Amino acid sequence: ATTCNTQVSGRGIRLCLSESSAHASSPNHRQTTMKEEVSDRGHVVWLVFVLLGASTLLPFNVFTTEFEFYSVRLSVAPYDPWLHEHFMSLFCLVFNTFNLITLGFLVKYQKTLSLRVLVLQPMLITVIMMMSTAALALRTDVPGEVVAKFTIPSLGLMGLCTAMLQGGTLQL
Repeated sequence: ATTCNTQVSGRGIRLCLSESSAHASSPNHRQTTMKEEVSDRGHVVWLVFVLLGASTLLPFNVFTTEFEFYSVRLSVAPYDPWLHEHFMSLFCLVFNTFNLITLGFLVKYQKTLSLRVLVLQPMLITVIMMMSTAALALRTDVPGEVVAKFTIPSLGLMGLCTAMLQGGTLQL
């Protein structure tokens, strides 16, 4: 059995004193270890969580804050009138559905995936999708149907990548 007594030192550092009593009958086999909380030198942990917040919110906000842009772009003929009227709801639904499904998948399989799959690849996919969305924004002559057919799958992929980034970063 292992017991742990937490103490707080004068500097606010928590120390964990634990005794392993696998061979409690023999005093020579008894060990006491001290674990000290690691300090955040250079604010690396803070930076990781700031980047996590930005990478979580940026892809979704790129699409949802540009209401006027998509209102105009999705009305270039030929276009779908229903989509033009309801695009914001559809955007939110697609992103959040893919995000939720991927998070559910990660709950079960996250430990079997490498950090490259969980962090690096979703970041690269997100950058590629952002660049291609920016390139599409420069083309004002593209019909609304084409913009929708590109944007909606992009949102699903961004939801998937955002969930992977969240799971991978929090697994670190």
